[in-house]
Amino acid sequence: MLGSFPSEASLAAQQYYAHPRNHFWPILSALWDMDLRALSYTQRIAVVKERGLGIWDVYASCRREGSLDSAIEDAVPNDLAGLVGRAPHLQAIAHNGGESIDAFTKGGRTDLADKEQRELAFISAYLPEQLDETKIREIARRVITETGAQGPQDTRLVMPKVMAETKGRADGKVVSGVVATLLKERAS
Repeated sequence: MLGSFPSEASLAAQQYYAHPRNHFWPILSALWDMDLRALSYTQRIAVVKERGLGIWDVYASCRREGSLDSAIEDAVPNDLAGLVGRAPHLQAIAHNGGESIDAFTKGGRTDLADKEQRELAFISAYLPEQLDETKIREIARRVITETGAQGPQDTRLVMPKVMAETKGRADGKVVSGVVATLLKERAS
């Protein structure tokens, strides 16, 4: 399972998916029919290992203000090709969006980027129809107006409401980018 880069909460706790609102542990709990959230982090990791799931980051390092993937700058990709070489029994790679595809492409591994793109297309066929950016902008503009948000400082007020309305129908990275752009425009 590839994430882009740990959030501020994860870095502070030195734990993957440490933010209490992150959906990673609840999703695994539902898939595996066990409450991983009730376990200590050490116990969670033991279960993950027992189930043969690996957790890693697309990026080895980056600069980022806050925790949003859309704010990642100067990213240095992890050695994904090296990971594949060190894990010969690796059967699949799952990711939370296009970050790993971008990293594979930048790393010159178009074969892996193509494979990821095909897997993403396959998975996407089973997901609800996704909102286009125009519709996301409409929702975000309405929420910004309803909340009286004035600029980027109001992101925490706007994002939960927009995410609730787009849940399961839009990539969080796209939503976050749209909200950030609209709030910056609002502040101007």
